[in-house]
Amino acid sequence: MRIETLPSGRVFTFVEAKPYVRKDGTPTTIETWESTCKAEGCGKFFQITVPAGSTPTSSKSFYRVHCEEHKLTPAEATKKWVTACVASNTKVTPEIKKQILDMRHQKFTVPQIRAALSIELSASYIYSLIYKNNS
Repeated sequence: MRIETLPSGRVFTFVEAKPYVRKDGTPTTIETWESTCKAEGCGKFFQITVPAGSTPTSSKSFYRVHCEEHKLTPAEATKKWVTACVASNTKVTPEIKKQILDMRHQKFTVPQIRAALSIELSASYIYSLIYKNNS
């Protein structure tokens, strides 16, 4: 049994691999992974589908944490993250912003940047920081 554990402690269990044909006609393989919803009192299983060989740092699908019933919109997720940061006094210091931008300059992907940081930041925040500094 294959298991992937994210830096946050979330666990995904491999379900199956199956052949898939891309829109351009090239054959490939996709994998299905399973985890449980983290909504309070839920615990239902949900599945994600990723390209074969994907890891938590190469596919943002591994950062999904809710079943279809409890899935958050991007706006809800951002609001929840901001609320959590305020509650825990998490501050994005100039040093962390510089670290994010340096890593992006070195061609790190956003999931790789998130995994490497010492604090939990949403992908949308990192993207906004990157694009704000590119304009």
